[in-house]
Amino acid sequence: MNKLVFVCLALLLALTAKAQVSGGISFNDDGLNSFYLAIGQTYSVPEREVIIIRERQIPDDEIPVVFFIASRARVGRDEICGLRLAGRSWMDIILFYHLDPAIFYLEIDGDPGPEYGRAYGHWKRPRREWSQIRFEDDDVIKLVNLRFVSKHYQVRPQEVIRLRGEHGSFTKVVRRVDSDDYRSHRGRNDNQEDRRDDKKGDNHGKGKKGKGH
Repeated sequence: MNKLVFVCLALLLALTAKAQVSGGISFNDDGLNSFYLAIGQTYSVPEREVIIIRERQIPDDEIPVVFFIASRARVGRDEICGLRLAGRSWMDIILFYHLDPAIFYLEIDGDPGPEYGRAYGHWKRPRREWSQIRFEDDDVIKLVNLRFVSKHYQVRPQEVIRLRGEHGSFTKVVRRVDSDDYRSHRGRNDNQEDRRDDKKGDNHGKGKKGKGH
């Protein structure tokens, strides 16, 4: 019963916020257009639905968290927004829906660095203990956005971590990876890696020839 009451209150708060959304949309583009569009494409919703979440006072970097948890918990985004706006931490919301913290795990190559060191430090625990992990809000936000940007743009997680440290916000990271010059630069790097791989393959094939057959 308590859970039902809590969810109802959360929905009421979310609907109240929704009623306050203005008909027009006005914001300064700092990578936001690409950011909202990418979220919409990832979760198969119109961009307008993403902006509505933002208009409910959910910070931009936390919007992917709303969509991610809603999809994993199989509940409405209004419900997740209501819980968050009611003051619940992201970890509280995860546990409220009996989700395993392991949903945030994304394998990376090498050291995650200081930006993600605390979050990835938890994964050093035995796998059987991952259900006991308790993340801070900042860690949840970073982990969800890392997965979102990496998978949507097919960018290595380590590169997303580097860009996050360089640009400071995920909206700016998206603006960067969605830019023509970045795609062009990335394409050149991919071609160079392909050539290196081909060269390694050629060298590998130059082994000693066997004696007559």
